[in-house]
Amino acid sequence: MAECVDEGISGSESKRPGLTQILELAKKGRIDRLVIWRLDRLFRSLKHLINTTEELASVNVGLVSYSENIDLSTPQGRLILSVLGAIGEFEKTLITERVLAGLRRARTEGIVLGRPKVECDVSGIQALSKQGLSLRKIGAQMGVSKDVVSRALAQV
Repeated sequence: MAECVDEGISGSESKRPGLTQILELAKKGRIDRLVIWRLDRLFRSLKHLINTTEELASVNVGLVSYSENIDLSTPQGRLILSVLGAIGEFEKTLITERVLAGLRRARTEGIVLGRPKVECDVSGIQALSKQGLSLRKIGAQMGVSKDVVSRALAQV
């Protein structure tokens, strides 16, 4: 039994190390059944769900969703899979639309998005740069990050 985990990677990403490892094990005949916690943890796109389940089926690997009690080796399981996959994709689209609507609303209300600009002494940064100090050392002396130093020097 093998456990493959994609820690901190969204199910909307089709290229994930854990999923790649699973598919490699399946192609080598090292697994005959893939048990997942929930379908939406593995797939957020109906297309990705269908492609992956077909790929697993082509090498005789069954797919079981533990918490949803779905066995995709049965016709009923495949029907439920299609419905749940469509719902998962719909949910992802709704979330995206809500986030974009929130960003648009914030902009129309004059809310500045992103990190606040860091004020710095550009002339002081230039002087330290002329002395040959590294970006990191300049940042440490000026109390800013090396990225702020780099942007300040690029402005000149």
